[in-house]
Amino acid sequence: MKYLLILAAIVYSTHAGIVEVTKCGGDIQQVRIEHCDAPPCRFARGSTNALEVDFISNTDSDTLKADIRAKVFGLMLPWPGHDKNPCQGNNIECPITKGTTYTYKLNMVISKNYPRLASEAIFKVTDRKKSIVFCFRVEMRIV
Repeated sequence: MKYLLILAAIVYSTHAGIVEVTKCGGDIQQVRIEHCDAPPCRFARGSTNALEVDFISNTDSDTLKADIRAKVFGLMLPWPGHDKNPCQGNNIECPITKGTTYTYKLNMVISKNYPRLASEAIFKVTDRKKSIVFCFRVEMRIV
């Protein structure tokens, strides 16, 4: 019984909820964000939160670029510290093929130095021609 409780605590602590997001491009099947079941997602300063996006590629491309931004005091600013190349260490092997389903994985680092605020984050991945492979917006709070 003790082992079941420990296992349940581990599963609960790493829970990534399926989150309804506002899509702004591409064929997103599902977005999962650790410790978030519905926006606004709450991220603790000093934490790292896993994000996964299942999408169907709308293009053939040998490279991808990730651009993550957040609205801070009215300005859309780049999210610092994230890997801008989804093809390296984010569960995607390039080249990608049109019509194939992929899962993009990212660990979002929330610095302890970030201000406490409510914001909107935009996650966008583009191909070598700068066409959108997928894009979504989600409301969040840094606490």
